[in-house]
Amino acid sequence: MIKAAFFDAGETLVYRNPSLAAITIRHIKSRGIKRSGEEVRRALKASALLMAKTVKGAKLSDSLKWEEYMGYVSKALGIKSGFGGRELSERLKTGSSFRAYSDAVYALKHLRKKGIRTGVISNAASSLKGIIERTGLLKLLDYLIISEVVGIEKPDPAIFRLALKKAGVKPEEAVYTGDNYLADIEGAAGAGIRPYWLLRRTDNAQFRFEGGKINGSTIKIRNLKQLIKKITG
Repeated sequence: MIKAAFFDAGETLVYRNPSLAAITIRHIKSRGIKRSGEEVRRALKASALLMAKTVKGAKLSDSLKWEEYMGYVSKALGIKSGFGGRELSERLKTGSSFRAYSDAVYALKHLRKKGIRTGVISNAASSLKGIIERTGLLKLLDYLIISEVVGIEKPDPAIFRLALKKAGVKPEEAVYTGDNYLADIEGAAGAGIRPYWLLRRTDNAQFRFEGGKINGSTIKIRNLKQLIKKITG
């Protein structure tokens, strides 16, 4: 019997609106730099993949990592000066552009009605709590496990075990949903929790999987309503 359901935050429960690409495009345009939207989107994806392979904490859990990420982006765009990576990083870190997915509200409410405890396990800065609160989701969550606060990052199974301890449940009594294969799926599985890989877009799978081999038994879902059907019937 499932007693607790844990989730990643970014691209699982909440998303940026305007998007990261839109914010970046607006930023470089304001600095007189001309690049097409497609060029920016490609640079963001390529930089995220490269960063995931070279920098611990691919979820960009602090401002330093945001600055490093934007360093990769500026290089990918061929911008040698005037990019303003620090300024853009600080703007992104505030999380003022985040919104809740409509199915996140539905899923969390449904789980609470079923008596299933809910929580977030995220590689993020401590400011995530304020972001979640502004989206209106905080009142629907029982636990908030943030890497910068607890000093552990996914995919380390220890951060998942901490969530289990807070909820007072066994691994087999919990599920975890996230969009990043390495951090979310392998991390949760390493702690004995059944993971669900959330792929909201079919073109997002490769971007959300940074090397290695995908387990053929991995359960994939396209939205959180599918998750509810699978765990509550």
